[in-house]
Amino acid sequence: MGNPLVSTATVQLKNRDGGYGSAPLSVVPFLDLTHGDGYIVADGNKKFFRRCLVGQAYSSTIELYNVGFASQSIDSISSPSLFTVTPSQSLPVTLQPGASLTLQVQYSPSGTGAESEEITVTTGGRDLTLYLGATTVSGAASTVNITTDTGALVELDTANTDYVLQTNLDITGPGFAVTADNITLDLNGYNVTYGDASNAKNAGINLLADYRADTITGLVGKGGGSSHGFLLTGEGSELIQRAGSATEGHCIHVWSQAGNFHQFEKVKLKPAEDSAHAIYGSSGGDGTFVKNLTIDSSVTTIGSRHQYDGYMIKVESDDRFWSLSGLTMSGGAQGGFVGADTLHTQVTNCNISHQAIYVNGFAIFNGKFSDTWNNVIPATASGRALRSEDDSYIWNNTVDIQERYNTAESGYLEAYGLQIEKETGTDAARIKVFSNIIVARAYSLGDGGNTIRSTSVGSGNNSIVHDNILASYRDAAASSPSCVINAIQANTNPGETPLFTNNSFYIDELLFYSFWDGVSNLDIRDSTVGLGPNPADAGNTDRSLALAYIEQGASRPYDSVDNNIVNTTIHNSISRDSINIKDNPTTATGINYGWSYTLTVTTDGVTPLVGATVVIDDGSATEVLNTTTDANGQISTDLFEHEVTAAAAAAAIKTDVSLHDVTISAAGYVTQNYSVDMTQARAETKTMVAV
Repeated sequence: MGNPLVSTATVQLKNRDGGYGSAPLSVVPFLDLTHGDGYIVADGNKKFFRRCLVGQAYSSTIELYNVGFASQSIDSISSPSLFTVTPSQSLPVTLQPGASLTLQVQYSPSGTGAESEEITVTTGGRDLTLYLGATTVSGAASTVNITTDTGALVELDTANTDYVLQTNLDITGPGFAVTADNITLDLNGYNVTYGDASNAKNAGINLLADYRADTITGLVGKGGGSSHGFLLTGEGSELIQRAGSATEGHCIHVWSQAGNFHQFEKVKLKPAEDSAHAIYGSSGGDGTFVKNLTIDSSVTTIGSRHQYDGYMIKVESDDRFWSLSGLTMSGGAQGGFVGADTLHTQVTNCNISHQAIYVNGFAIFNGKFSDTWNNVIPATASGRALRSEDDSYIWNNTVDIQERYNTAESGYLEAYGLQIEKETGTDAARIKVFSNIIVARAYSLGDGGNTIRSTSVGSGNNSIVHDNILASYRDAAASSPSCVINAIQANTNPGETPLFTNNSFYIDELLFYSFWDGVSNLDIRDSTVGLGPNPADAGNTDRSLALAYIEQGASRPYDSVDNNIVNTTIHNSISRDSINIKDNPTTATGINYGWSYTLTVTTDGVTPLVGATVVIDDGSATEVLNTTTDANGQISTDLFEHEVTAAAAAAAIKTDVSLHDVTISAAGYVTQNYSVDMTQARAETKTMVAV
């Protein structure tokens, strides 16, 4: 019988206010955390004051939250020169889990123009960088009504002006060129169609440098200048790429122009043709807001998946402080948002149903120092769901991702709920993933589903996946296993994984699967494993209901060892020794299932005995520990119930090693020897007797 909690397409979860819905209502984690540190985040990591006037004072707030399990300190905030930032409590301050600190941000301009600066919030964990900016004008904005459809490019070139549509536009070629500060384009409920079949890169809205505009037919001489504080709005309006338009006709195109703090809101963006994005930013300015808009992409062909063509939103070239919030995104040739090279990006409260026709299609692919929370990737989405780079937090997301069954390149494409991967310029380090519900589903005859895929993660990794509900569901006719955790070394020696701890797993087939060149230093602990809705029969193959299966067959000189599943309680349909290795691996391979053991040695039941020697042999008479007690008279270690090993090109050997032999010795005391059966976690105290 499968588990009903995660057996339906829509995962229902209880919000902090007691109601039910597909997304939480608070920045605070919706799953009760049992592990981890204090995590300080900003609910909005930038503040922008637009169209200020000299002599006036402006004020707003930024909220800092501790969304982690433990208390965390906020030690200091650097002093800005253009703004005033005042915390609601004196620093340093310690925030308990769920608590917040308010920063009051004030600005009093002394002259017209645009200015910005960064401040650093130093904490006991990850430090935060906040971005503050403002534009100041000399008077009230002017209004220009666009009443006539000329069918040609509309130039928005007068600073501090509201351009308001009063009619639909059908433009052959590029739609608008923005070349001045503090411009508002209000589509005002009307629709704009743009593009033509002959000329590439004819975008709907263009914010381009001279050298870029001058390379595009229809935009020569229409670039340059500045566009700080550009605002696109228009409730009920659509910006539509014409069917049959030439390649790269993005709805909004921002490229190397001197402009920060753009805002795109409320409209519907409809890219349609080869390699088009709804929004494309390359050196496109810092501090952009994208909020409360809809993207409906019908793009199905792209030039290069490696360049992330066809994503609904693509941001690159180290753009910083972009925020995406309240977006509804569907379709696309690859994914929803990709900002692999961005810094300090926040994606929150979005619903992304992308269609990964090409294999690099993620719903959200965030960069370094990013935050991804409160997003929903529903069961109508396909391909891959979440990915972030170093120093990023991922929490409170609901993911139900299915395998893409008809890709342009390789037919079926396995589903990933989350990928953690080391690439050039990143180490997959210090990534925290917590309080998420992530489900991955495989199709009949498909390539399988991986709830979490870990690739090329190096030794000493300090990322952690904790306090999540993680599930992988299969179809019996799929060509590859479904698993919750899939890890491979991929040219990294030794290659390991993040720490997986305090999670609730649900499986139809495998908890852990590794292929190709294996993995080392797997650490799954303090978790539970339950059944999915369609569990396979228990067994020792890669398509069985089992804890683990490793098939190591690549021509690489890397052992696949020190893989452990510890303190993990499993459903009684799953065998405790179902850790399996395919015979004849290329190099030595091993995996263990066991429990923690804590021993306290005292002289009288209370007083710790420091420096006592403890030697432990496992059930195969192999010495597994030889150490001395610490200042508390303690030793703590993992001891195994079952182990499986296979030498290179040899058959796998499975051994029950649960019965351990423990010897305690210390000068002046009688040596003690006893057995401990490691079929559960144990903590015990032994009192030594003086000679």
